[in-house]
Amino acid sequence: ARAPGAAAATPVALTVRPLTLASVGDINLGDVPGDAIAANGPDYPWEGVGKALRSADLSFGNLESAISTRGEPFPKQYNFRGTPDALAGLRRHSGIDVLNLANNHVGDYGPQATVDTVNAVEKLGMQAVGAGPNLRRALQPQIVRRLGLAVAFVGFSEIAPLEFAAEPGRPGTAWATPENIAQAVQNARRKADIVVATFHWGIEKQTLETAQQRALADAAVRAGAQVVIGAHPHTLQPVRRQGPAIVAYSLGNFVFGASSPGTTRTGILRMKLSARGVEGYRLRRAVIEGTRPRL
Repeated sequence: ARAPGAAAATPVALTVRPLTLASVGDINLGDVPGDAIAANGPDYPWEGVGKALRSADLSFGNLESAISTRGEPFPKQYNFRGTPDALAGLRRHSGIDVLNLANNHVGDYGPQATVDTVNAVEKLGMQAVGAGPNLRRALQPQIVRRLGLAVAFVGFSEIAPLEFAAEPGRPGTAWATPENIAQAVQNARRKADIVVATFHWGIEKQTLETAQQRALADAAVRAGAQVVIGAHPHTLQPVRRQGPAIVAYSLGNFVFGASSPGTTRTGILRMKLSARGVEGYRLRRAVIEGTRPRL
């Protein structure tokens, strides 16, 4: 600092570091994990991984269940619904800040339960991405500010049922069309330093991405996303540099009743972010034992 007619102040050293984003895959607070939480308490899923998630500046996951006491199950093979107490335990013990809701289970108990889920996430101080009471809200970027950076999250699903897709006057999820991706990512890029696009896509149990996943990732990167994070296959898939961006095609299960080959392998993807984009990344591997991950 310098004042008129005076010497400059003594310089002060300021340490600048990248923002750390920790991301995980599918979190199911209903079904088998829900039973384990009811029996052992809301901290049970997070005992082995909560500290690692809370140590990041910003943490993200895919919430693969509705959170509501209302509604009837949609006619499909699997319906997942967790309790508000289980969600509060997630917030308290994992420190997760942002949850993707654009998937094939948030609508398992109907449109009103979808809105209840969005409201429950936001009531606990987290950001709910990719779903809402209408299409406009489902596509709206959710922005978190940390260390002087604005990080925007947008979410999309291409996994049936189609009835879960939001419309202008109907609650639901943001569908992964090229138009929706371009609109939401470009809108986010105008408001934030970093854009994270998350997708529910791919084929279950596959360990490599499909051509469709690559095409959707390309659409997000072209629109301005620096990070793309995928879910739904229930297995780990590659993390790749794709142009200027990092694409994690699937982070697999995380808190889930996993038992089939490949579905118990998981991890926490830690990225270092700056205004220039992704400065580095590392997958800290974990394994699911019963329903909960262990590093």
